[in-house]
Amino acid sequence: FVYSAAHDLRSPISSVRGLINLVKFSQDVNEIKSYVEMMDKQLISLNKFIDEIVHYSRNTRVAVKTDTINLKKLVDEILASLQFYPGSEKIRVTVNIPEDETLQSDITRLGIVLSNLISNAFKYSNHANDNAFIHITTTKTLTHINLSIKDNGIGIQDQYLAQIFDMFFQANDKSEGSGLGLYIVKETLEKIQGTIRVQSEYEKGTEFIVTLPLDIAKGT
Repeated sequence: FVYSAAHDLRSPISSVRGLINLVKFSQDVNEIKSYVEMMDKQLISLNKFIDEIVHYSRNTRVAVKTDTINLKKLVDEILASLQFYPGSEKIRVTVNIPEDETLQSDITRLGIVLSNLISNAFKYSNHANDNAFIHITTTKTLTHINLSIKDNGIGIQDQYLAQIFDMFFQANDKSEGSGLGLYIVKETLEKIQGTIRVQSEYEKGTEFIVTLPLDIAKGT
């Protein structure tokens, strides 16, 4: 873990240092602006990776805390934080969750899980599709709630589906992160007695289904 993490931390730093050297020898204002934008992108990536390491450490070491969570409110807050995500204006997002849908779980951990899955739905959308969508819905049994995050984005190739929750695994060339995100999702769900499954068709879309107990204290 430390070896791979160190490599992923050094990579954007090396890129930024290389861009700084290019800026030093450039007199073209537009060229310099382009280099600065590239640096910003690399630093955003670095910051995200640091957040993922913090989430990984927190999930491993911090005890589970039970909260009463309004699921619709939590999803709405995550969507609000993603409203300026590049290309988000072209994606039709629908949320079909009852206003009073609640469960007893760890809100910090559940927030990490849903933020990762929903942001991935934006990230891996098909921007060439004029009818791009993300559907977020819930169904409930007597003891559990199932939350589905479905998109018609670029999808995942069949040969990679069994590996997407592995540490540092990246399924396609568009992956700009560390490959820690879905690993953290799975590990975090285990802490709150949840499970996740995925259905995907390459170039057609992906659906993640998270199953959670309605009351983590009772295990149901």
